[in-house]
Amino acid sequence: MISRTEVVWRHLLVAALDQDIRRSSLTKLSAELELPMSTIHKALERPRAIGAIRGGASGLRVLDPKRLQLMWAAQRDLERDIVYATRVPMTVSEIEARLPASAIPTAYTAFVLHEGRNVIADYEQVVVYADATDVRRRFPRRRGEPNLVILKPDPLLSRYGRVAPRCQVYVDLFNLPTWQAQRFLEALHRDLLGDVA
Repeated sequence: MISRTEVVWRHLLVAALDQDIRRSSLTKLSAELELPMSTIHKALERPRAIGAIRGGASGLRVLDPKRLQLMWAAQRDLERDIVYATRVPMTVSEIEARLPASAIPTAYTAFVLHEGRNVIADYEQVVVYADATDVRRRFPRRRGEPNLVILKPDPLLSRYGRVAPRCQVYVDLFNLPTWQAQRFLEALHRDLLGDVA
């Protein structure tokens, strides 16, 4: 599960990149995320130090969403969040069709859902945020290179919809060590961060 610090970063990035809202306040963030002010302050230390955000009496402003996005991607620990992984003897599309309704896709599947189609590369792995117990019932553990990876979702992830937000898809792709992830990441980088000032 992503840390509370990452929850704050995600919220700021969704607002800045998807909603074009770069201003907020500590009080508003604390209320929206149901996190203590001390957690919000701590989460903003590093982004403030690198010039990604600025905070003052007038509130909080995201100055450089690209810098914040790259900082999060570099600090993300995807391995830590894996709660279940298995080899499923099905195609990617068959696996995706059989996922529990509560599963929130990320990485390749989420990219394709956000874009409406896949013109990047064939991929062989499905990565989702879900309850491991629900997934285990549908996809029992098997030996082999895992092509289904389950990550533990944070309690606020579902607020962003049935698919992980693009900023989170970015950090998850950044942390997958495959050539396909690199290709998807390059395309998402152009789309998400290409014109960001």
